[in-house]
Amino acid sequence: MTITHTIVNPGMFEHWGDMNEDFLVFLDSVFQGCGWFTKITSDYRDPIAQQEQIKEGHGAAEYSLHELGKAIDLRAPRQSDGKLDYVKYGLLVDAVCLYRRGIKVELELDITPNNVHIHIGWYGTPGGLIVEPVCRHTIAA
Repeated sequence: MTITHTIVNPGMFEHWGDMNEDFLVFLDSVFQGCGWFTKITSDYRDPIAQQEQIKEGHGAAEYSLHELGKAIDLRAPRQSDGKLDYVKYGLLVDAVCLYRRGIKVELELDITPNNVHIHIGWYGTPGGLIVEPVCRHTIAA
């Protein structure tokens, strides 16, 4: 890819060459705008990898923007004491809202006990912001 990014770079991705360039430009703006970045835990997934996510019970969708190189999952931001950093969550949500510029984006804030992460999906077409907070807490028997 030939576009120069300020923050986003090939070393951050497992499948850089399969990522959508317009999505990467959007992500670069988001990371600059929110002022923080954490590890990308999932980026492009081929259809077989997507089916494995579904089979393993990770709550993956049958069809995913990951398969188009238009989605990532990020490790959730934490404070030094290990608690979730909700200020950074807010900065990220604010930056997504600002830089999506009328493009349909999905933002999932998953605080499930065993799968805490942030999902950002970019449709690349006009539309609204889909925000999905996920808190599937299990009750001990």
